[in-house]
Amino acid sequence: MKRLFLFLAIFILTTGLFAQKLGYIRTDTAYVSVFIYTQSEVRSSRVCKYSLSDNSKILSNGPGELLAYGYDKKDFYSFSVKPGDDSVKLFLLAIVQGDMPVYYLKERHGKHFYISGGNNQLIELRKKGGKYKQQLAAYFGVSSDIIPHIHNSYSRQGIKRTAAIMKAAGLESGNLEADDESGRKKDRQHARIMDKPMPGISLQSGFTVQRLPLVLPEGLPASWGSFNAISITYSLGADIPLLKYWTLTYHQEVVFNKFVNNNKQGSSPPDVQLIQDYSVLGLPAMLRYTFGMRDTKFFINAGFQLDISLNKKNMGWMIIDGNEGIASGVRINYIDYSVFQPGVTAGFGLNHSFKNRLGFSSELRYSRISKVMDGMPGTESLLGITAGFTYHIAGKGNRP
Repeated sequence: MKRLFLFLAIFILTTGLFAQKLGYIRTDTAYVSVFIYTQSEVRSSRVCKYSLSDNSKILSNGPGELLAYGYDKKDFYSFSVKPGDDSVKLFLLAIVQGDMPVYYLKERHGKHFYISGGNNQLIELRKKGGKYKQQLAAYFGVSSDIIPHIHNSYSRQGIKRTAAIMKAAGLESGNLEADDESGRKKDRQHARIMDKPMPGISLQSGFTVQRLPLVLPEGLPASWGSFNAISITYSLGADIPLLKYWTLTYHQEVVFNKFVNNNKQGSSPPDVQLIQDYSVLGLPAMLRYTFGMRDTKFFINAGFQLDISLNKKNMGWMIIDGNEGIASGVRINYIDYSVFQPGVTAGFGLNHSFKNRLGFSSELRYSRISKVMDGMPGTESLLGITAGFTYHIAGKGNRP
């Protein structure tokens, strides 16, 4: 077994070391199609390993010998940079392509990002105090007013996203300058490029399926060992931001359901009857995480739920004694639902925003509620699906 693991480890290392992909190298005079041997990001900045065919000799060139190389969607360019105390020539990965590129370098002691300063010179983006956002704003010719709306981090993906926002803002800046409606067009432009959840309220309706196991006395059919009912659901909710950039929100709802059962056995009047007429107010309190595209976002949420019973004597059974349809006695037994019933809940769904603050939302949710009936065991299961509308509340920095 140890030999097998050793063999697999060597196989994985060797195949990863010598993996090759079709790419190119750029010399002083031409682009040459070659097979690139992939390496770690740190190693890739110092040397390009390639072969002219898939089975020919492996060649190695440094950034002083090649102007650039690339494979897939990765392009490395040769530049003189100063990541430490001394200037050194390295291959830098272009994480933003085009006329105004942004370059990335991963060193063992950290990450570096560069923008072009002209004449083949580079300017390093500075992390301290969010300086890199100001540098990118100047680089793409964007007003500094947009900087407070950017919340991406000083990382490879964060820089790419920030650069994309700045670039999009720069492309539309000409239209903004011609606008004289007190900056409203600028706000709308900000809205198109921002991608963060906002506080809002939602109104939804749908249906909820209830399953509640029962412990019943003798004389009632065994098939009545649980309630299985469907209720029309009405829900009013609110999302409140918790973090600075509102990726995570507190989601509070007020949900109304009315579950009705009427199980009968026998002729009219029935010999046995089991009834439920149960109105309940649910108060789910959850944390909601939102992700996805600009207009269509998905979310997952989970938390606690407290159900409040709204009516008394809402569950019971009736046994009628007698024969030939003539009742000689009626026995009615009621069991109240507990007024307060704790539980847990979780769900997922989507929200699609329209051009104004209104959006369409839908969710599938599952809940488990305990201590439903006084003096009787049984955990209630609820599965609901709702759909409706969400209204985003605009505040400072939000979508208008």
